[in-house]
Amino acid sequence: MFTCDTTVWIDLEQTIIASFADPVLCNVTRIRNFLKKNGVKVVHIFSYAIYNEHDQEVFVRDMKPAIEEALGVEVMTWPTVKDMIRADFRFTGTRFDPDFEVCEYIQLRGKQQGFINYIQSRCNFKRAVLIDDVVPDQTLVDRRKGWQIEFYNVDRL
Repeated sequence: MFTCDTTVWIDLEQTIIASFADPVLCNVTRIRNFLKKNGVKVVHIFSYAIYNEHDQEVFVRDMKPAIEEALGVEVMTWPTVKDMIRADFRFTGTRFDPDFEVCEYIQLRGKQQGFINYIQSRCNFKRAVLIDDVVPDQTLVDRRKGWQIEFYNVDRL
């Protein structure tokens, strides 16, 4: 069971939907059971499929209600890749070429490091969990800073 200081994040493509262009739900039973077992009522989305504000609008209109209903949770936040890049800059000081920043960021950071940097750029987190199709099951702990980041591959839930 997760405690109240745990934030749970879910990827979109191939994790909870087939693709952004074809948002058919997938892995619903696995994810719903995992969330229920751990007492999760609120989740967040961490997906490279939401590039910009237009994609956020599409997500809210076409996917968010179905995901919330299928999983029985509230989806609280869904940052864009641009938001992730800004958070990465705040945390690391790394600037990406403005003409290619989204592609550069995704290729350079990958899902795991992108998530780690995004989460560490946020204040007051203790434990963050990411459910994704491309990450290995892994737990990272920084006892000095008092945080823990966990990755769960959706295929092994």
